[in-house]
Amino acid sequence: MRNSERFVQAYNRIEQCLRSLRGGQRDSGFRQLVDQTARHSALVRRYRRQLKEFAELRNAIVHDTVDSYVIAEPNDRAVRDIELIADRLTQPPQVDSLFAREVTTFTPDTSLADALQTLAANNFSQAPIYEHGRCLGLLSATSIAEWLSQQPPQRPVLLNKLTLRDLLKTITRQEDWATVERTASIADVLELFRRFEQRGLHLKVVLLTESGSADQRPLGVITMSDLPSIYAILDGEE
Repeated sequence: MRNSERFVQAYNRIEQCLRSLRGGQRDSGFRQLVDQTARHSALVRRYRRQLKEFAELRNAIVHDTVDSYVIAEPNDRAVRDIELIADRLTQPPQVDSLFAREVTTFTPDTSLADALQTLAANNFSQAPIYEHGRCLGLLSATSIAEWLSQQPPQRPVLLNKLTLRDLLKTITRQEDWATVERTASIADVLELFRRFEQRGLHLKVVLLTESGSADQRPLGVITMSDLPSIYAILDGEE
């Protein structure tokens, strides 16, 4: 199969996907579809510039011919890139295939001293707190600093005497963590980070559970530090 044929096939897959995201809308051109879906899809936004460039190349392939020969024959790199984007948009990888792992957790009865030691030993910046199988919040350097700032200056803080239960009022506000079902796609996770950002919140941890409930044990975890590897996967660099 010629490169031009492969290119047009991938382009058509992408266009069908974009129209599906727009509820089957037929009255928008490809460039409009890209802009419209990019408002609600972090994945489309990632590829917006390339998709618009590919639209120009597709028009040259389809409309510019001489004696039935295509004038603009895409090179191998262009074909590889558009096929990759078509694959990522139509079948984005699931997070459990990439980020399923054992998750370090604490309980409310964990001492603050032990929690800090565990975080330091594993080079973690945060870890969730669970009680009776439910996630109560996220212990992080920020939440610890916030709690400490609220203590009277004359009160001595004895780390080995404190438990995380003492900090729960500070760290149970769900402003920096979320859960997704294990079969969610990386596109769903990127969109989750975007929605938190739009609300002026800083999402630090996404926990993978069976159905996305905070009442289920964690099957994996995604942190801010994993975002570069997600983008590498989207760009075919994994």
